[in-house]
Amino acid sequence: MEVHDTIKPILELALGSAGKRDYFRIPSHAKASIRTNGDVIEGEVENISMNGAYLISDKPVTINSSVVISIFDISSRSRVVYDIKAKVVWVMGNGVGLQFA
Repeated sequence: MEVHDTIKPILELALGSAGKRDYFRIPSHAKASIRTNGDVIEGEVENISMNGAYLISDKPVTINSSVVISIFDISSRSRVVYDIKAKVVWVMGNGVGLQFA
């Protein structure tokens, strides 16, 4: 086995999904809400990266809609840590893919 054979899986992990993603995704279970068109949709962030997030929501979200995602402090579940503008890029079942603006 050559050295590059050992390093390749590590580089693929660092790049995320064998280099298919621009940023590595970090698992999370933070509570969150999405605000769009006056509606507030509750959910939980399953993973997050510098570019976007994967959220499980309790209500449907429209693809291509502009939203603001509020991510709450994991310890208190009440204090908003981040308010981030994003776009809904895909929806599958109750999963929502967000791309940060």
